[in-house]
Amino acid sequence: MNKLLCSISAGLLLFLSGASNATLITQEIEYSDTYINSQIGNGGTLDFNFTGLVNPASSDLTVELWVRSDLNSSSESVTITADSGAFSFGNWLNNNSADDIITDTYNDIGTQGSVIHFGSATMTNPTFNSLLSDGQLSFNWNFSNAVNDFTSDFAKMRISYEVSSVPEPGSILLLGLGLAGLVTSRKRK
Repeated sequence: MNKLLCSISAGLLLFLSGASNATLITQEIEYSDTYINSQIGNGGTLDFNFTGLVNPASSDLTVELWVRSDLNSSSESVTITADSGAFSFGNWLNNNSADDIITDTYNDIGTQGSVIHFGSATMTNPTFNSLLSDGQLSFNWNFSNAVNDFTSDFAKMRISYEVSSVPEPGSILLLGLGLAGLVTSRKRK
């Protein structure tokens, strides 16, 4: 009975010490009407630069996007890329959901500034980690030339992903105790 209890305890300690801890990293950037109007006018770009990011990531990157602007026709859209075009999310809000990877509630149909459009997309872990190696990630929103200055423009972007936590001294101690318990139970046989 004592051997069985010792083996179960050792196995439980090994299991607990091997449990993976992950930390969620989230950052967001928001631009108001005044800043956007100074950047886009008739077309133009907005840059979202995320810095101080922890790498490597242990999950895919989730990107959430919000925009309100003059986006009410197929010639008015936003092309979104990451790290100087190394990755493209496609052409959003141009009435054609086949040319982007962004999922949104309006089926890729824009409006004349009356609605804040929300969309989300995912970048796979291998692609994300290749872009994240310098701890920075930049996104470029290129508004087509037909997008005019509007009085209540709004743009926001949030990124989130997980990183594996480094084992704490307590986890290493648990692993050591588990191994010691296994060795002790083997020697008693």
